[in-house]
This record gives sequence, structure tokens and C-alpha cells, in this order.
Amino acid sequence: MVQKLVQNHHPFIALRGNTYYFRYAIPTHVRKICPSLPVEVKRSLQTDSYSEAVSLVSQKLSLIKLFRRCTEAESIKCLWSQLLDFKGLIQGRVDRQLKPLLEGVEKPQMLPQNVVQETIKKSPTMTEMWTKFVSWKSWNEKRAKDNQRVFDNLLYFLGDIPVGDISKADLKAALTSVAGLPQRNKKAYKDQPLSKLIAMDIPDNDLVSGKYVKEHLKLSQGLFNSYLVRELDVLSVSPTEGLRWEHDDNRYASLTDAEIRQVIERSESRPEWFQWFLLIAVYSGARRSEIASLRPCDFKLCSDTGRHYFVIHEGKTKAARRMVPVHKSLEALGLLQWIGKGEILSSQ
Repeated sequence: MVQKLVQNHHPFIALRGNTYYFRYAIPTHVRKICPSLPVEVKRSLQTDSYSEAVSLVSQKLSLIKLFRRCTEAESIKCLWSQLLDFKGLIQGRVDRQLKPLLEGVEKPQMLPQNVVQETIKKSPTMTEMWTKFVSWKSWNEKRAKDNQRVFDNLLYFLGDIPVGDISKADLKAALTSVAGLPQRNKKAYKDQPLSKLIAMDIPDNDLVSGKYVKEHLKLSQGLFNSYLVRELDVLSVSPTEGLRWEHDDNRYASLTDAEIRQVIERSESRPEWFQWFLLIAVYSGARRSEIASLRPCDFKLCSDTGRHYFVIHEGKTKAARRMVPVHKSLEALGLLQWIGKGEILSSQ
């Protein structure tokens, strides 16, 4: 019987007849440590749904990465048995699909098959709910683009399955899979599809940050908890309930006054616009994108207080629109003169 890789050439899923299989070729260095292992293994996922197959296999990706890095025979054998065990995952998904259908039914085996299939069919899928969720939200263009990419990652690892079938364990596995992805702004991974990235052995220094993984959890909380539970009442309980992703975020650090002065001094060799950009950031705390969007006419004078301020028109959220006082140190350094006093308007 012909067997083929399917749907975006997923490296670990094969179609045989109408059934999807988990397919994995054992790395050569692993087989040298454990010669008894086969060259390749296949396990039936007992489904004809590609999205369900992806969801099941995604929960094994972290094990696959560990398996590749193992150098001890005992650890390899332990991971090997876990890697091939899909029974619990398959049964868990079946139980979640049938549970709402069997409530109140004395003899579950007598439930007509067409009723089961029709009810499952009517359950909204991830993409259906995402489309409505996007319309419900009011993100700016950049935020919408970033969130779409985050959702695409979740969709790949969860599959386009009914939202009611997604459990806390499924989301946890998806987040773990996301944590194994590389930073796609690096040349080696740029423009590569997920199907290739998940098959790569990514060095730790190239992995995405914990903060990036947590963005996937936050988006899931918005979709499942805020929208599907509270707004639409599609779900009674969100699969994000009690789910956390702990990470160390060292991107931002508290700098001493001496360190800040050192940074400013080093900028003196840079173009004048860069120096002012840095100074505004230091004395206002505004984001880079917010400072970059400032125009001369955004700097104004308050007639009541006699203080100058600038207006942030848009940013990461709706609350980003605000008025920020120009720090007296910036005035003393000549920021307003550099911008051009003729462009500074009095507020009404």
C-alpha cells in the first residue's frame, strides 16, 4: 500500500490509505548507541483527520528533541517507549469528543453514530473562532500581524480541531513545541516553514525567548477565556485555566546612572538624530516605535502650565495614546530648538 508524507510535507506524519501514521527515522548516532532500535518506526494515530494527527504528534516534539540529544543507552530506551506510546493521547481525545454527547445517556453504546458525527461536525473549529475573534478585537496593523503569526504557530501544533476538544495538556504541549522553535529573524531560519523548523536540532542560543512563548499563552487566554467563555459562552471552562509558563526575562535590566551616562557619551559619535532619539527614550520611557513616529507638530505648549509636551498618537494598545511632558533636562539640552520652535503649537 502506498504511503506518503502529506500536508506541507510534515516530517513526522505519513498517510497510509485513509489513516494517518506517526513516522520517525531513528538518527544514526542513536542507533549506534542502541543497535537494537529499527531504522524507522511507524505508529497508527487512528484518525483520518490531518489536524488531529498534527495535534497528537506535536505533543511528542519535545521528546523527539530530547531523544536526538541522548548519549546514554538507558535514557534512550526510556524515551523510546514514551515516544511510541500514543494510546493515552488518542483515548483522551476520543473521551473529550464523546463526553458532551454521552451526558444523560444511560446506554452510550446505543447512541446513533450519525448523531455523534453530526454533533462533532457542528462544533466550531480553531480557525472559525479565530476569524470571529479577530473581528471582535481592534488591533492595529502591526499587532494584528504579530498575533496572526502567534496563532499560526498554535494552529500548527494543535491542529484545526473543534475548540471544545482542546485540553490544558494540549495547550501545554503546544507551548512546549513553540519553545523548541528558533528565532526566525536569524538567517539560518528565516522564511523556513514550520514543517522544516521542527525537524531541525536547534542550538539553545538560537531558541525563542520565554517571553515569546508566553505571548502564545496570553493570546490563548484572550481567545479561550475572554472570548469563548465570557463573551460567547461557547465553552464553560477555558483550557488555559491554571496554565502558566514560567520564564526568566533578562531582556530588560535596571541601569545605574553611571551606565546611562556611559551610553549617552558613546552616542556622541553617532548622527545627531540618533542622539536625540536616545535622549528622548532615556527621559521619557517611550517605546522606540513611538519615538520614531513623532513629528515636529506633535510637540506642543500647554498654555495653562507653560510646559512643553509631546503627543503619542498610537502604539501597542489603545491606551498608548497619551501626552508626555518634555523633561526639563531635554529642554536644557536644546531639544526644542533642534526641532524648531516654529513647529511647536500652543494647546487649546
